[in-house]
Amino acid sequence: MMSKEQFLVIFYGKYILVFGILLWLCIYYCRKGFFQFSFEGMIECKLKKLMEQKKHFLEILFNILVLFLSSFLFFRVLLPAAADFPHALKDEFTFFEGVVEEGSNIQSKNKWEAYNISIQNQKGTTIKISLYGKNGIATGDVISAEYLPHSKAGVLLSCKKTNASAQKAESWSEKINSISQSVRISTAVVWILLFGALLFFSRKQKYVNAYSEKENVILIQMPRILLRLISVFFGVCGIFGALGIFGFVTQAFQTGVDTIYALLISVCALLFGFLRLYCREKRILIKGAYMRIETLFQKVDFHRDDIVYRFTGENNEKIIFYQNGKKLTFVDALYPGYQELLCWLEKEKRGGP
Repeated sequence: MMSKEQFLVIFYGKYILVFGILLWLCIYYCRKGFFQFSFEGMIECKLKKLMEQKKHFLEILFNILVLFLSSFLFFRVLLPAAADFPHALKDEFTFFEGVVEEGSNIQSKNKWEAYNISIQNQKGTTIKISLYGKNGIATGDVISAEYLPHSKAGVLLSCKKTNASAQKAESWSEKINSISQSVRISTAVVWILLFGALLFFSRKQKYVNAYSEKENVILIQMPRILLRLISVFFGVCGIFGALGIFGFVTQAFQTGVDTIYALLISVCALLFGFLRLYCREKRILIKGAYMRIETLFQKVDFHRDDIVYRFTGENNEKIIFYQNGKKLTFVDALYPGYQELLCWLEKEKRGGP
């Protein structure tokens, strides 16, 4: 089991980090004032225009949220930890020995794992505490533990498994709720980074607009209706996926099936994000006798004489372009600029300028 010295290092190390973040926020607000947004790097869409129009409102809302969360962390987390500091120095932990009223879904052999459980204290009141230990703490287990009185966090000294908890068979769907906190947090961090990148990342398109203004450039892009549909699904799945990731990290889901659904929605949000990014980056630029085909993963330039393509589909409305014998991309009648592309290709057949 974890010693009390190890527990105190982890416990106060974590809250020193939280205190450092809050101190940085305090210094930032004192020196620079409220946080301000810039949407220049965001992809061009209706959401960007709406956010630019509501920029002042979003800044106020965001700063209120930051101040609220900072106040919550200060009064709910830091103050109890500070109040427990004298108890920690004097080794005055609250001792508990009894039956667990509500256990944790997590079952880990790592002694650094934290389990959120419910017990009944000496006054007969049910309280929630967080204990560090290993091998899990299930409902009905008889445990002995020591915890700090204000923060309600401590170490597990011993745990005797009851027949009910030991013999309970865990279904495959419930095993996902036994994933350790480190894996949960890592999954959430990776999801947030990927989702944020897919939401805001986009190549700069200034050179396309500059070409279009100065010279005759044909631009063929994905159908707008397709991009809008993908964006709608991306937004909806992103909202529910964010809630699902939050529930996954905080162990808010009571059943493994709920957790699986939440994770599937999160994966769908990422897939729609990649699909939207790919669709936005796929385009064809035609300038004079040259063609540039761009996708998310490559950019290829062709001269009119070097283009390899063929028509396919029921009415030969689909054009497939090739490079070195491999399919590069395709364009069909739904693409804006499709007719201009056909005219340009016809000129190539006739050997026109």
